[in-house]
Amino acid sequence: AKAYHLAGETELANKTIFSKKTIDALKCENNFRDFLVDLADSNHSNGNERFAKYFATQYLACQENPEPSQKTVKNLLRVGQILPEKSVELWEQGFNIASAIKEPELKESLKALLLPKYFEMVNSLRDKKKYKEALEVLSRAKSLGKCAEVNFEQAKLYIELGKIDQAQKLFEDALQLEPENDTYKISY
Repeated sequence: AKAYHLAGETELANKTIFSKKTIDALKCENNFRDFLVDLADSNHSNGNERFAKYFATQYLACQENPEPSQKTVKNLLRVGQILPEKSVELWEQGFNIASAIKEPELKESLKALLLPKYFEMVNSLRDKKKYKEALEVLSRAKSLGKCAEVNFEQAKLYIELGKIDQAQKLFEDALQLEPENDTYKISY
């Protein structure tokens, strides 16, 4: 299967590996798990979402206790792109591993992927007037590191909840991080 994949024959690799017995027999092998991600990624690139999702899901099933490594973080990043419904969970896991193994570049890459997802979630919750749940999402965003936009969004939610003092402090924090941001100046 790997030889087919390396030769660009993704369909033949799929047929060779597409067996529960094969996956069950090899699931403990690190190289096999990495190969599942490669195969999922190739299928995703070729527009074969069925196989992409299948192999990505099999990779996750093989990940009982993911080893804290750069490769694991990269695999979680890739699988999150193939399985968007699980992306936030996978990227948070990858961010935590990248933090533990002190990989600042991977942390920043994951932060760049996670923040827009968090803001989408916050906007959806805000539209439904679920301000406390939106604040919980922003709390998760804050765990990624300092970010003026997170403080700004929290401040707006505290205004909605009538907690002006907390909102004012967060507006000040946002301005301290980005003193030239006109939106923050006007809102403050």
